[in-house]
Amino acid sequence: IYGYLFLKYLSPLKERAEAILFHHLNYDRYDKVETDFKDIALMIKLTDRVDISMQGRGGVFDLEEITEGAGSRFAPEYVELFLKANAKYQIIEHLNSGVYEQEIETIQKKLVLSPADIDLYLQMLAYSIDFRSEYTVSHTVTTVGISVEIARLLNYSAEDKKRIYYGALLHDVGKIAIPLEILEYPGKLSPQAMKIMKTHVQISEDILRGAVADDICEIAVRHHEKLDGSGYHRGLAAAELTEGQRIVAIADVLSALRQRRSYKEAFPKEKIIEVLKEQSEKGKLCPAICNLVIGHYDAVMANADSSCEAFLSVYDNLMLEYERIYNLVSKL
Repeated sequence: IYGYLFLKYLSPLKERAEAILFHHLNYDRYDKVETDFKDIALMIKLTDRVDISMQGRGGVFDLEEITEGAGSRFAPEYVELFLKANAKYQIIEHLNSGVYEQEIETIQKKLVLSPADIDLYLQMLAYSIDFRSEYTVSHTVTTVGISVEIARLLNYSAEDKKRIYYGALLHDVGKIAIPLEILEYPGKLSPQAMKIMKTHVQISEDILRGAVADDICEIAVRHHEKLDGSGYHRGLAAAELTEGQRIVAIADVLSALRQRRSYKEAFPKEKIIEVLKEQSEKGKLCPAICNLVIGHYDAVMANADSSCEAFLSVYDNLMLEYERIYNLVSKL
């Protein structure tokens, strides 16, 4: 259901999203639903099962499982077409050898995406992390809003603001690999759990390096670095941290302080300013940017909140539709 909703609300594939919603429905149950994407959903169901079967058997294709399911789990015509295609094009062999992976990479390099499409796909990637936890759902979008507002106050060009935007958007993408019980732990994390939590930065770098511009990647993965070298994951110091990286680091702190989390309530303005001053004086966060934010605090937060409204509206609609669809699908 979430896969369907992400594609519908946060991708250029909204018109085909329904195929994902039904790709686990058995062939003999389609008399209970109405969809224009039955064929695509049934193709995905079959190929999804082929992949799972191969993974569980070290790359060996279980022909019997597929053929026995024809007419009940799988569409008979697609099973027949798959077997013919495999005989003609050696699908299983090419999957195991890596030939198809190379082919996909070649195709991807030829794809031409508009800036709007790229932005939607990146939003889908970034916000999918937040949707795992009710407490962090608006953290990324708030960090983005605050970062862009600070860049605006510093008179950044449109191009530089865009780089700040993407760095902030992708800063927590590595949290996709952090267990939910750690993300939502209602208290102070143990040293072992904190060690796991901190790995999200390295994971973010592993995901982003080579996939986005280096300067955007560095903005994203340096948001926990401190000017005095006490941060992570590299322990960099002031001389190694650009202004853009410092902006997102401060925006990340502000977003975390302003929001309710599983382990704390939202901090009031006075407490947030106190924390910024303290971190600045201790040499953790950039004094110049902290002072700028403090001096324009109400305007920065109001504008950031305003920029978040559209996404939060999408989130509200998504959650309402999730409940509706869950109740519907559970009856199938």
